[in-house]
Amino acid sequence: ALRLNGVWPAPGTYTSANSAGRISGSGSLIVTSPGPVGFTAWISNFPGLSNATASGDPDSDGVSNLLEYVLNGIPNSTNHSILPAASLTPTHFIFSFTQRTESTALTIQTFEYSTTLDDWTPIQITSPIAPEVTLGPITAGSRTVTISIPKSAAPTGRLFGRLVVLLP
Repeated sequence: ALRLNGVWPAPGTYTSANSAGRISGSGSLIVTSPGPVGFTAWISNFPGLSNATASGDPDSDGVSNLLEYVLNGIPNSTNHSILPAASLTPTHFIFSFTQRTESTALTIQTFEYSTTLDDWTPIQITSPIAPEVTLGPITAGSRTVTISIPKSAAPTGRLFGRLVVLLP
C-alpha cells in the first residue's frame, strides 16, 4: 500500500503526472493492493498515540477511539462537545449527534434507550435505518443524526440513551 499526503490511493500506477504533485521524478510506483479503510485508515492519521486500538482512549477523556471516529472527533484531543446531545419536545425525547458519514459502511451503529438502565431497546442507525432515525444532509463528510423517542416510551418521564458502535 502507498500513502500520498495522508491518502491511501487505489491500486494503479502513479507517476509525477498523475499524483497531483506528490511524486517527483521520472519513475513510477505501482500500487497492487489498497491501503487500509475506515477506522484503520482514520486512526493511522494520528501517529504516536499511546493506544490506537478501537477501544483505546489515549487522551483519557472517556471516549474510545472508535467513538471518536464515528463522532468526527480527534483521538488525542479532549472535546466532549462531540458526544450525543439530549433535548425534549412536547411529544418526544430527542438525541442527536454528528456522524462521520464514511463510518456507516464499516461499523455497526445502534442507539439504545432504557427507563431503568437494565433493559435496553435498540434502534439501528446504520443500514437498515430504523424509523425513529432522521439523517441530515451530508456536509464536508459528516451529518447530523437525530433519534426521536416518543415520551410514551417513558411513562415515568425518565429515559436514558447511549450510542453503541462496533466493528464488524
